Amino acid sequence: HPSHLYPDVWNEFPLEGGSWVGFYRLDLPFELDDDVVHQIKQAILMSDVIQIGSSVGLPLLGLLILLYCVYKTFYAEQTVESKKLSREANSSRSPSFAMPSSNSPKDMCRRSSLMQYSFSKAKPGMLPEGEEDLVAFQHWLEVAIPMVEALGITRMSQASGALTWQLALTPNLNDKGTGFGGALSAQATLQGWCWVTLWLRQQGRAQDVVVAEASQRFLAPVTGDYRMTCAPSHPDGPAQLAAKLSERGKGSIELTHQLYCGDSLCLEAIGRYAVLPNA
Repeated sequence: HPSHLYPDVWNEFPLEGGSWVGFYRLDLPFELDDDVVHQIKQAILMSDVIQIGSSVGLPLLGLLILLYCVYKTFYAEQTVESKKLSREANSSRSPSFAMPSSNSPKDMCRRSSLMQYSFSKAKPGMLPEGEEDLVAFQHWLEVAIPMVEALGITRMSQASGALTWQLALTPNLNDKGTGFGGALSAQATLQGWCWVTLWLRQQGRAQDVVVAEASQRFLAPVTGDYRMTCAPSHPDGPAQLAAKLSERGKGSIELTHQLYCGDSLCLEAIGRYAVLPNA
């Protein structure tokens, strides 16, 4: 008799003709809503599912059926939903799953750029030997970091060790009609990340970059379209970073950002960016 096996959790009640229905009581580590409880009760009371006799095998079969019902109605659905949410979260972070879908000339160029830079990041041997294609780099950046497209970057250029961006004021306005300080700070941080990433690519390296420290001084309001430059704070900064990377596989560099609106210096920022070692 099943009650001899698990007396604390076995329940039964008699039916006509000397038969009886038995079931195990399960202490679940979660709560079931009313609909799920009703479904389980219906499954238990269906005579063609778990109506059992006096043998031991059939009650155990009924227990398996009950456990399967609980699994299907609660745990399996939650697992599927959890995996779905996890996939969606991963796709929102990974440029591999954020590929532009339209066939417009811009999106076709962005797809090509994304594939090029994603592949070269995974394969350091595919890094460029000559000048960087900054148009392709910006297309990749807009896909890899979604907020970039909203920052109003109209042009990137490099000269004499400095990275310069031309930016539109309109996407970065505050309530006073001038440049929003939070947007300007974000642009400076991103520009420093880009400077180090591009510098690493020129050295034939594919390593991750993070900002370690950052500070800004707001000197004047930004009232129109503007330009932002980024360059090493110290002339020997790149050489010192190269030496650290050769010796230890990691290092950091301090960069200075300057934002000009016309001839007016409106913002000056300093950031230290760390190059992480390859895993």
